[in-house]
Amino acid sequence: MDDERMGDMGDASMSEEDRREQQRQEALQARRRSQQQGIFDELNGRFDNQGRALPTNRLAMGVSEGEARDIAVLDRGELDRPGEVVQRNMPQVLRHADLPPIAEGSGRLELANWIASPENPLTARVWVNRLWLHLFGTGLVETPDNFGMAGKAPSHPELLDWLAVEFMEKGWSTKAMLRELCLTRAYRLSSSPDRKNQAIDPGGRWLWRMPKKRLESEALRDAMLAVSGRLQAQPPVGSVTGTFEGLLRNEQFANLMLREQPVRSVYLPAPRGFTMDTLAAFDAPDSEFVTGDRDETTVATQALFLMNDSEVLRMADAFADRLLQLDGKDSDRIRAAFELAYGRLPSSAEAKLVANFLRDYAREVERTRTPEAESPNPRRGANDREGRRERARQRARDRARQRGGAAEPAPIRDPRRAAWSAFAQSLFQGAEFRHLN
Repeated sequence: MDDERMGDMGDASMSEEDRREQQRQEALQARRRSQQQGIFDELNGRFDNQGRALPTNRLAMGVSEGEARDIAVLDRGELDRPGEVVQRNMPQVLRHADLPPIAEGSGRLELANWIASPENPLTARVWVNRLWLHLFGTGLVETPDNFGMAGKAPSHPELLDWLAVEFMEKGWSTKAMLRELCLTRAYRLSSSPDRKNQAIDPGGRWLWRMPKKRLESEALRDAMLAVSGRLQAQPPVGSVTGTFEGLLRNEQFANLMLREQPVRSVYLPAPRGFTMDTLAAFDAPDSEFVTGDRDETTVATQALFLMNDSEVLRMADAFADRLLQLDGKDSDRIRAAFELAYGRLPSSAEAKLVANFLRDYAREVERTRTPEAESPNPRRGANDREGRRERARQRARDRARQRGGAAEPAPIRDPRRAAWSAFAQSLFQGAEFRHLN
């Protein structure tokens, strides 16, 4: 029996109910295909042939005024459990009893005016405390997110009050307040220790010296870009996030958005749930939360990151190229490297050690070109073992560069350039580069 007759018999044996169900499923699938095609055509029309968002698609979420009305308090936030309707006003725990109710509008403007009012000194106190925290590493109130009973009392209450009043009198200008703080004697103090003061106040809470501060992750990245000569002074136009839509369901989209750009870290995109590796390694806060005081950790992964990250290696290569392009002798370049990275000249011992390192490193890279360099020679002893370890480290650096995905820079074959790149990377790894003294 042929296939056509078998199909006819199958159709004949199908009940009327089954036939209707089959037709219903086919119609449902056809409607789904039509809807999906319509969605695809609509999305495709928002981008040009190169996949760039059209100007009409560059929109941002915002808030607009609607009908102003009082709403009910929801029991535990459940929409189906409304409670008593409450007249719109400032939060009761934060306002005084004589504050009149809001008669017109949503109340957002009144709330903003109340927050930034001279009659509400809490806002100014909180903000100047955060400015102090940013400059000195620790706020006058050590709990910047908690000025209540559970928070800590200010170490210098009169100073905090004076700064808050001064801030308001200067028109709530952050720039003016920072200038005021940076011109103080306390900010200009050295961070050098003093045994007598150290015994009395080991934590430096009473500001007898300037505390040593670690660079934030953004400042550390910006510093490496600036020293290497790769930092772009102009901010980027727009954000790459404007070319994506929908949820980030996998890391491919995040990797595209977070690809390295030689701009200041403040201009980098911050998609929810993802952080650039260079920033995440050094305690960058989660963008999903409000963070008044960052965590500061010292873990082995940070040192390993500066040793093996492909982008750090590329910045070291660029720093080396910048130094090699300078006129003069290698001793002049060594001094320039210390001035750029550390803001000081090297000591005579440091200059001598760096010169020996550059000579020995270049010699070992040169040896990798010879076939006998890869074969063990027991008569060479410890020096040969150290050379093999150095060559292994250089191969690891080459592999890390290739993992970065960029066509340039390729693994370094020039021994002199490789030596200067390794020296530049060692400057990045130094604690002096990552701290403000």
